[in-house]
Amino acid sequence: MSTIKSNGTFIHKPVGRETGSNGSIGSKNIYNQFVRYASSNAKQEPELRHIDDKIPDNACFVSPIYNLNKSQISEQHNLSNPHAVSDRNIANKLQNIAQEQQTVLYPVYVESDAPVSFNEQIDWIQGFCREYLNVEPDRCSWYYSGNRSIHAHVPLLATEIQIDSLREYGKQYEYDIDAQVYSRKRQFRLPGVEHTKTGLRKVRIQPDWNNDRIIRKATTTDVSTPETFRDILNHTFGSDLLQRPQRYLWEPADSSEPIDPGLNDWESHYTHMPWSTLQKWKAHYSTPVSPYANAGNGNRSLLVAKIVDGEYGEKRKKLGEYEGEQPYTFVPSGVLKFFGCDREYTTTADYRPVKLSKADYEKFADLDIEPGDMYAVIGGKSRKSRVFKLSTFEANTIARGERFRGCLDVLEYFEYETGQAGLDGSGRTGEIGVNEIEDTKAHTLQKQAENKGIDTLTHVERTTVANRLLQIRGVDETRKWFKQQYGEDFDRELTDNQLRSICDRFEDLPDYDCTSNVESLEI
Repeated sequence: MSTIKSNGTFIHKPVGRETGSNGSIGSKNIYNQFVRYASSNAKQEPELRHIDDKIPDNACFVSPIYNLNKSQISEQHNLSNPHAVSDRNIANKLQNIAQEQQTVLYPVYVESDAPVSFNEQIDWIQGFCREYLNVEPDRCSWYYSGNRSIHAHVPLLATEIQIDSLREYGKQYEYDIDAQVYSRKRQFRLPGVEHTKTGLRKVRIQPDWNNDRIIRKATTTDVSTPETFRDILNHTFGSDLLQRPQRYLWEPADSSEPIDPGLNDWESHYTHMPWSTLQKWKAHYSTPVSPYANAGNGNRSLLVAKIVDGEYGEKRKKLGEYEGEQPYTFVPSGVLKFFGCDREYTTTADYRPVKLSKADYEKFADLDIEPGDMYAVIGGKSRKSRVFKLSTFEANTIARGERFRGCLDVLEYFEYETGQAGLDGSGRTGEIGVNEIEDTKAHTLQKQAENKGIDTLTHVERTTVANRLLQIRGVDETRKWFKQQYGEDFDRELTDNQLRSICDRFEDLPDYDCTSNVESLEI
């Protein structure tokens, strides 16, 4: 049952089964499933909507499923202005709470938009489903996106813990699929939506169709978006999904039941475990960080981290399941900053095991690095890395950098010998340097503002520059750049509003109010 607020949005009155305050069955808190919609320009609604409410006419994308209790639903319902909260809007606030409480369910999607035929994309996706998702492709719902990609809606759900593992599997897969699908608050295209670039709609297909038949389906079929998000879920899962979601929870293809009943409290993972306990668990059982992966072309990695616990020598695939001796040592760590060798993979403020070669781990003993200490590793293909023991101040300062070269410069500022940036002796990092940046339109406009004044740019041109700076420097440095250009005429409030608007519109930009707090990595 739904009611309509004065502003026209739907608020679903809570009805559902009883759950505990942490989501466990047996208490009087009631959970209901809500989602957040976004329009074609990725502008997200400021409020969440129940999955049984009508999908808005302008909606093109939808979020994961947020399970809210009665008090959270009431908080949204009682707000006359959805922006009257400290978290930008009530939808963002409730999403953050659901993530912290681990009450988010992520419908599993697989997408490829590689410049190959649709049939090749389908083959890749089928392989990923079998190899990593442990599901037969014929159980999936298949769609053409309306542009250049194929989507598979998989009858699986991932939890807050599992979404990180899914993203890692996506990056590890030998073919080109979109690993960013497995991101928090990720918006995914709704069926029936028209693609702005082609005018074609996202339509249901069969995986054995050829390219011509797929395009013919999109151009000749009159298709519309389903009435509710529950209808979309039912197409993939069947009608019992949200009554029995545990039936659809994803597990890796190589997983097995825990075999060790005598575990410490941090080892025995359970839903809604204390935050500090969860981080220690992740430091042992999350996907390891490797300083050596993808180290072609002489590129190097950079890791800044804190040791959480003592090292171990067996590979831990899943709780209680071991693979025996490995040629690596795993160091449970709080990762402040990590740049992979290929620069495709970075992580900030997370807890992971760090995978070290025997030669590298021996350097830890030489430097007397122990649990609680901060350290840095510059790794590469040789597996003979540079290892440094850092002070907390040094580690936090280095980790605030947003680019590999900048973090390396700070390490050198603290008088650590980082060596040449490339193992081939060329001194190149494999990353574009300041003097090698392509003269794009945005870069040209930036130089014009710096040399001739910010007032020589139109509003659209200033937005173009802001978009570029946000991608390469982040929010704080972009704000500083505008402050330098405007000088005494700088308006902090106006600038913040403009930057927030840009960040909200584009998915590849950082969340405006989401900055990494590296100093929070304390156990």
